Amino acid sequence: MGKLGLPGMMTTRTSTKRFHLTASREGSLMHALTISGTPEDLIKFEGELNEELGIYELQDTAFVAFSDGTLLEVNLDEGEIWKIETITLGANTVMEKVEGTVETGTDKVSLTNPVVAFQWILMGSNLVKNQ
Repeated sequence: MGKLGLPGMMTTRTSTKRFHLTASREGSLMHALTISGTPEDLIKFEGELNEELGIYELQDTAFVAFSDGTLLEVNLDEGEIWKIETITLGANTVMEKVEGTVETGTDKVSLTNPVVAFQWILMGSNLVKNQ
């Protein structure tokens, strides 16, 4: 059994700050978002939702989950470039990625889903997954 008492499930307990975000206008749903990092240790979301969340309190890595099932991993690499990697892509979600350079300092990821709207986003530092 894993640390949570579930077969095959393991997690590491760290101090975690989670953010639950909803669309900026009442009743509106998000169909497209762009995610990138900033020099101020922020993760920036642009599109229907415009928000910047601090990653400095989340250890070295942040996991960003979306209501459609998409899960991304965000971290700062040794070259001080924000890297955004896909762990899982939600059904019908299309991702376009521009690799970061020293000049830009960040990967830039665009997510679109023509079928299911993004209804919420959750960011934290813990991930539990099947081994």
